[in-house]
Amino acid sequence: MAVKDEAPTKAAFRRLSDARVHWVQANQKYFEPELFRIELNACIQSLRSVTFLLQKHKADIPGFAAWYQVWQERMREDPLMAWSVEARNRIVKQGDLKLHSILRVSIVASYFEHEVPFLQYEATPKLTSAKILRDVQKAPMPLKVMRHGYLRLERRWVANDLPSHELLGVLSHCWEFLSKLLQDAPGVHEATKDSPLSAEGLPPCMVEDPELRSLWVKLATGEASSLTFEPVVLDPTKKEALLEKYEVRSVKALSSLEDASLRELAQHYFSLAKIVLRKDKYHILLVVLILRNNSIKLLQLQPEDQADKYRLWRQVAVEVKRSRARALIAISEAWNATFDPAHPFRHAVDYPNRREVLHVIAASDAGETLALIAPFERRDGEIVFGEDEETDSGGDINLLAPVQAVWRTKIGR
Repeated sequence: MAVKDEAPTKAAFRRLSDARVHWVQANQKYFEPELFRIELNACIQSLRSVTFLLQKHKADIPGFAAWYQVWQERMREDPLMAWSVEARNRIVKQGDLKLHSILRVSIVASYFEHEVPFLQYEATPKLTSAKILRDVQKAPMPLKVMRHGYLRLERRWVANDLPSHELLGVLSHCWEFLSKLLQDAPGVHEATKDSPLSAEGLPPCMVEDPELRSLWVKLATGEASSLTFEPVVLDPTKKEALLEKYEVRSVKALSSLEDASLRELAQHYFSLAKIVLRKDKYHILLVVLILRNNSIKLLQLQPEDQADKYRLWRQVAVEVKRSRARALIAISEAWNATFDPAHPFRHAVDYPNRREVLHVIAASDAGETLALIAPFERRDGEIVFGEDEETDSGGDINLLAPVQAVWRTKIGR
C-alpha cells in the first residue's frame, strides 16, 4: 500500500517551479528563435499542468470543489489565463503556436505609457535603427518631443492571436495568477514550507525588464544611449564617521519601518536630507525603496535632462516590482515654479521666476502620496532654508506614474 509522504499540492508547486525555470531560459534565449520556441512551449505546458495536478489530487484537498469553483470563475474572467489554456491545447493537439517577432518603436516623451505613441514593424535584418530614426524625424512632431524625447526600439515576441501582448509578459502574469491560486489552496502550508515559492508576487528573476531587449536613441542627438540607476550600498564601517559628519543624531529615529506612516517616513527622510544639503551644499537624486520585509534599498539616479528622467523612472518601476517595494521616498534638489496655463508644457527649469527647493516625494502601494518642499537660497556659500511646504497631491504625481502603474496592476488588488 502506497504511503502518502507529501502534501497533495506539492506536485503542483513543483510544476510551477518548472515553469519558472523555462520562463527564465526563454528570456535568456529571446534572440534565438528556435530555442525560445522550445522553452516557451515547455513553460506553457508546465503552467497548464498546475491545475491538472490539483484536480488529480482533489480527493486529498479538503473543501476542494467549492474552493476551486471560485478560482475557475476567476480564470475564465482573466483573458490572459483563458488564452494560456487554449495555447496549451494547441501545442499538444496541433503543434507549435504561430508566433512572430516584431519591433515596437515608441516615442517616449512622457511619464505616462498611454501617452506614448508607437509603431510596429516586422523584425527583419534589413530594418535598421538608423532607418527608423530617419522615418521618425521626417514626421511632424512637437518641439517638446524632439527636445525631451527618446526613441525606444523594443524586440517583442507575440502570438498571432494575441498581437497586443508580449509573450513573456503574458506568461509571467499567468505564473503569478497560479502562484496566488496555490497559496490560497486548503492545506497549502505543508506544501510551501521552506519553499522559495511561498513569497508574494513574482520571483525577481521573472520580472520583465524591457531595457534588456530595447535600444534607446535620443531624438535630440540621434545617438544611442545607455542609462541606468546606481544602487547605493552603505559601508557599515563608516557609519560612525557619517553620523559625526552630518550630526544626524538630532533627527528623531523611526521606531520601526513597519509601524511608520507614509508621512512619518517622508518627514524623517526630509529632515535627514536638509542636514545633508546644508552640509554638502548639494543633494543627489536618491530613491529610497521600503520593501515588504521592512528593509530598504537605495538607488541613485543621474539624469542629464528631462528625457533621461522619463526613462529612469521606468527603470525604477521595474525595480519596485522586482524588489516588491511597498513604498517609495524620492529626494532631490529641484527647480520649482508656479504653473502657467499659457505654457502648459513648460518645465520648471524654464520659468523665469523659478526657485531652488529640496523636494521629497513619498508614495505607497495603498495609493497614498505626499510631497514636501523646502525652498532655499545660497548665501555666502551657505544654504539658507525658507519655510517648509507640504502638499497632499491626491495621488497625482507625474514622475511616479510608472511606479503607480506597477502597484495598480498587482494581481489580487
